[in-house]
Amino acid sequence: MGLLVASPHVTCVPDGLQVSGYAARGAYYSASADLHLDVEVISPTGGLLALVPTPFSPNPIPHRNRRPSNATYAAQIPGGFPAGSRVRVTVHPASLEKCLATASPAS
Repeated sequence: MGLLVASPHVTCVPDGLQVSGYAARGAYYSASADLHLDVEVISPTGGLLALVPTPFSPNPIPHRNRRPSNATYAAQIPGGFPAGSRVRVTVHPASLEKCLATASPAS
């Protein structure tokens, strides 16, 4: 996909988890805004406990000569999670708006 996501920084806060980090242009990065990140909490047994679609900024990530080209992201995940749970950040190849529109219940 061409978007590289570094290991997230995870902080326990009173009402859940705060997850933040960096994403960078990879060798095959396509300068398209049709990407976002999914921040997921995975149980010790491998089940999905929480999923938060998350934007990164800037999107698309600009190309810069001689300087790193990266973006930042942050997500707040409410809830309590069992010991041994893991946080996973994955690239979702759809715009955040499109993803949220398809996830919303029909009126």
